[in-house]
Amino acid sequence: MNGIRGVVKKRIVTTGTRRAISLVWVGCVWALIGWNPRPLSAQSGAGQASAGSPAGGILGDPFVRYTTPTECAQHAVRAERQYWRDKRPDSVSRGRWGNSLSPEIVASVRRCVSRFNVEHVDVTELLPLGQAELAANQDSLADQAFRRAIAPERNLDGAERAWTLARIVTFYANAAPSRIERAEEYMSRLDALGDAAAAERLLARRTLAAVAAAADSVPMLITETDRAVVAAAQMRGDWRKQRALDEAAARVSRADAFARRAMPDSAVAVLNRAVAELVPLRPTVEPQFRRTLSLYELLGQPATRVKGTQWYAASSNAQFPVPAQVTMIYFGSHGCLEYCYPGYAVLRRLRQRIDTAKVHLVVVAATYGFFRNRIVGVHEEMDSAYAYLRDRIGAPVPTAIWQTEAIPRSDGLLVRTSSPMDSAYASVFNIPGNNRPLLLVDRRGRIRLVVSPSQLTEARLTDVLAELTQ
Repeated sequence: MNGIRGVVKKRIVTTGTRRAISLVWVGCVWALIGWNPRPLSAQSGAGQASAGSPAGGILGDPFVRYTTPTECAQHAVRAERQYWRDKRPDSVSRGRWGNSLSPEIVASVRRCVSRFNVEHVDVTELLPLGQAELAANQDSLADQAFRRAIAPERNLDGAERAWTLARIVTFYANAAPSRIERAEEYMSRLDALGDAAAAERLLARRTLAAVAAAADSVPMLITETDRAVVAAAQMRGDWRKQRALDEAAARVSRADAFARRAMPDSAVAVLNRAVAELVPLRPTVEPQFRRTLSLYELLGQPATRVKGTQWYAASSNAQFPVPAQVTMIYFGSHGCLEYCYPGYAVLRRLRQRIDTAKVHLVVVAATYGFFRNRIVGVHEEMDSAYAYLRDRIGAPVPTAIWQTEAIPRSDGLLVRTSSPMDSAYASVFNIPGNNRPLLLVDRRGRIRLVVSPSQLTEARLTDVLAELTQ
């Protein structure tokens, strides 16, 4: 009897195991064909799929399990990252207002959002739906979602309405490319809420100011920063202290607008006033102001003559900045690697557009005692560093490399000395961003611009160069 029970038990266990394995295989097949075993009516967002969209169990549909517009908005971000995974985004010139997403991504996002109807989605999903529709270049549908999000029948209180409008402004401003007119339309509605929405107005204006700076739209930058500062001053109670970092960033952007117009004294005055007003409120903002002040104090000052222990693609008595000519001084480094790639791409494009008889580029660098991951002799390091920088910039540009020395500290460790250029321009390394700095020197030999070359500063560099060479 016990033997029979054992055999039956063994068969039951074996059968259960086989069934479990079978269910695993079925699950794998479901995943491969993209079938969602739940009925569409049981999914969140039921009844939202359009007539032509997949409704489950359709081979090859990657969005069959997407139940909310938020997932479509996230898909746009993931697809963009995946698109550039094996490409070099720094090799593409950024449009002033940004670049459109690739046609493949736009088509993919359209397939995703086609499952949802703006009239039927849950109100909490209206903003993500609008964001996804913008990625799909379906602006009219995006606007329908946003208008429903702020519709009177929703009975939003003041705080909810302000937050919703600020998010809409951000979505339009940060779209690819930016939709500035639409952003400004919703910004005017946000402004109409007055002091009660001061914090949200500050944040939205900051976003628009950043877009204006990247496009080098000076009038827009001035307008947005002025209004951001006004909004900050209207915040009451603890709000201003809580948002002091955002107000500090707005003040820095306002100073930047003056610096862009070759008015460094006004830029410095804006920051000094900001220090007096905001540091007592939030002391942690002071370092940001001090770093920026050190940059603006260079503007309008005579540029130091470039020095190098060893020169390449130029004679040892070469004079840079070139007298009566516009000169770009780029602080190169063979140790910067991937962080500097966007800057090299900008320099390559600038050299293709400028008249090299009127604008000169010189690179300054220093030795570190190694090249890549090898300790090398000074001459090998200099030669290797020049070859590296030449190849990245794409041309044999004049390059001055300074031989630094390793000297012992009091604790016995070694520290390398600074080059004369690094010492003279120590403050330029406070510039925002991971890239290396560049000085733009006018025909009078005075510093006109300090910038980190990147896709976000390329428009400004291009415009200022055009102004200086007219």
